[in-house]
Amino acid sequence: MPGRATSGVVRQTIRWTVAAALLLLVWSVQAGAAAEGSDETAMREPRLTDFASLQTPDSPNAWLVAPPAYTAAKPNEDAADFAIDAVRLADAWQTVLRQQPRTTISLVSADGLQIEAEQRSAVFGFVDDISFRAIPLAANRSTVAIYSRARVGYWDLGVNRRRVRAWIELLGKQLA
Repeated sequence: MPGRATSGVVRQTIRWTVAAALLLLVWSVQAGAAAEGSDETAMREPRLTDFASLQTPDSPNAWLVAPPAYTAAKPNEDAADFAIDAVRLADAWQTVLRQQPRTTISLVSADGLQIEAEQRSAVFGFVDDISFRAIPLAANRSTVAIYSRARVGYWDLGVNRRRVRAWIELLGKQLA
């Protein structure tokens, strides 16, 4: 009987080894794609996202928060209103961005209301792009459009959704 138990352990060890090897292969392919993309994107000129004509992907690797009918794409969540003017809202957003690890501001519009940023993942350095627009509603009221998306990959494990929600919460605290 000890031979049977030993062979079961060996089979289980082989299964785990194969699963780990496949996982490492997938990660290395994605890391290679990210590295190739980083060379290409490092050389590209950052551009402001055109929220009016924005089309979101069918893949679950992006998250959009915006007022209804502000974008061509359907938002994943409606944006909240803030009791502050749009310029101060955009300034507060930049403060939130500067507090985030591995995050850089790549472009700010001439009016200061739109901010483009990128954040790299801690382990593999995957790049996500985050676009923000402060939208004036009245003298001391504004709202936001925020679009966070992965540059590579099909699925982001909910990273962009969690990021946008967490940063909106930090924005509220920044304004309090």
